[in-house]
Amino acid sequence: AVVSTQSTGITKIAILLTFSTLASSTAPDFTMKVTCDDQMTLWVDGVMTDVAGQGMWNQMSTLDIPSTTQVLGIKCTNRGGPYGIMGAVTDADGNDILVTDNSWSCSNTEDDGWEKADFKEGDGWNAASYYAHRNYIFNSGSWASMSASRQVIWTGTAADRTVYCRKVIKRTGTKIKA
Repeated sequence: AVVSTQSTGITKIAILLTFSTLASSTAPDFTMKVTCDDQMTLWVDGVMTDVAGQGMWNQMSTLDIPSTTQVLGIKCTNRGGPYGIMGAVTDADGNDILVTDNSWSCSNTEDDGWEKADFKEGDGWNAASYYAHRNYIFNSGSWASMSASRQVIWTGTAADRTVYCRKVIKRTGTKIKA
């Protein structure tokens, strides 16, 4: 592309700049599969992420997330009946990286910044509790391909209609710790 042309007497000078980009090495993606009974909002590293299936309890949402992800946040609203959040993150070979279990923290309060990695959990945040959701415990729905190691999680109170669950992803070197 011609960036500038200058005339000096009878000599014309044209400067041509050529830019090339090297293929950037990006971290390989992980696959996240998640479902919520009833309506889910999902955050990846503090950014709200729209994905198919978020509004239906019986639809699994699947998305690619960077392997450098630091925090996952899920807001789930139960409109009555069974409730719960269930999910798993796998690598390109299908190996479990993390699953919903009691290493996640949940609250019934939407604290400012709860979906961000630098959020400091207060007294309202506790280890996720397990819930034996009558449909999710069987591998018969859209979630049949989700890791069998996943648990259905919620706060410790069935009366909570909206919950906020988060997972800070800790690493030791290049390995992720549960």
